[in-house]
Amino acid sequence: MTALGLFLPVADRVAISTDKEVFNKWCMASHGKGHSFPDTIASEARYKGAVLGPLRERNDPSADLVKYFIRNGISVMPFFRKTENSDTELDAPARYLQKQEVPKVSLTSR
Repeated sequence: MTALGLFLPVADRVAISTDKEVFNKWCMASHGKGHSFPDTIASEARYKGAVLGPLRERNDPSADLVKYFIRNGISVMPFFRKTENSDTELDAPARYLQKQEVPKVSLTSR
């Protein structure tokens, strides 16, 4: 079971059409704005206000760094296995944070 309670394998999930939708599905529960989002709180504590806490308001993490943290986790953030999100899905939040939105990213691609 994933953090969002999904039991379906990657190939059986409904396609999500944009990078923003992928980010909202997998990341917003922890990286939203405010003091009820665990990774936002952890980022604010770690960087002591030197960078914005809400991840979606930042574009400084490189795509490679974003993908590394998704696969390996950091602090209170768990890692996500390829059985939870494919390498194709892994690219979507990284692109979204870099503000390089491209349409029609499919979660079912391998």
